Amino acid sequence: MSRIVSPSAGRSRIPGVWARAGFVDRLYVGYFVGLCALIVIQRSSVPAWPALVAWHAAGLAVVLTLVAAARRAPWAHAWYPVLMPLVTFPAIAQLNLMFADGWRDRHLLALESWLFAVTPTFWLRDVTPPLLAELFQIGYLSYFLLLVVVAGVFRRRGQDAPFHGVIAASVLAYFACYAVFLTCPMEGPVHTLRQVPGPAPAGGPFHALVLFVQRAGVHGNAFPSAHVAGALPPLVFACRYRPRLGAVLAVLIVLMGCGAVYDGYHYVSDVVAGVVVGAAAAALVLAVQGSPTWARRFRLPATPARPTSRARS
Repeated sequence: MSRIVSPSAGRSRIPGVWARAGFVDRLYVGYFVGLCALIVIQRSSVPAWPALVAWHAAGLAVVLTLVAAARRAPWAHAWYPVLMPLVTFPAIAQLNLMFADGWRDRHLLALESWLFAVTPTFWLRDVTPPLLAELFQIGYLSYFLLLVVVAGVFRRRGQDAPFHGVIAASVLAYFACYAVFLTCPMEGPVHTLRQVPGPAPAGGPFHALVLFVQRAGVHGNAFPSAHVAGALPPLVFACRYRPRLGAVLAVLIVLMGCGAVYDGYHYVSDVVAGVVVGAAAAALVLAVQGSPTWARRFRLPATPARPTSRARS
């Protein structure tokens, strides 16, 4: 005898999935739904808008599927936000001029010409020895591993709150960057300084590797630096829970910021703004997790209370 499924049963699954969704899941659901709506509304200024709507709808479907399958595939559900920027970052770059009528780099160029006597990118290339320049490239490339390493350490040690917290803070930082990309798009020094005479970066194997990675890069998404903004939550959470690891990360992130300016991918302003965005996102998540009431409301695991000296004795 075949089983008859009522139409209402399918509809009832959606509220059930939403009830099981955590903070990051709900952020992504809101992100994909909101962007689909904005693309449709602004379709006259978005080339190939049906494909972009379909792309973001597919992202929404993936998130909902992973939430629904969280009990059967907990690792996939826990780790998918680490990979999601590989999809969302290039996609948002295609929408940079959805609201703006052109790039806004002139504002940062004017600010930095007022602050610095020499363009920071050219000055850094002038004063940096080749060996140090290669260390900049190592720092720049370390971005791709920072969140994986820090979250992996927390996961391996069974530290549930910092694991979910560092991922949530990273996603918040990225979304804050995306909002600025759409409202104040900038293409970065690699484009604006292309015709300006100045010293070239020193070559080297790591610089060649950065150039290879940048072949898959995007046009735009310069301010704030999503590299730096995404790296700050792992740094903050590592300093909070694993100070020795945090000290190593701090060195890498300084090198990363220098490398971003040295290679011309970002202005100094981009790097500073990335630090502010990433640190603010991490501080917000830590504050929420520090309150069991707010952690419950935001569907994040609360930070375990530290035992008092009396309890420890």
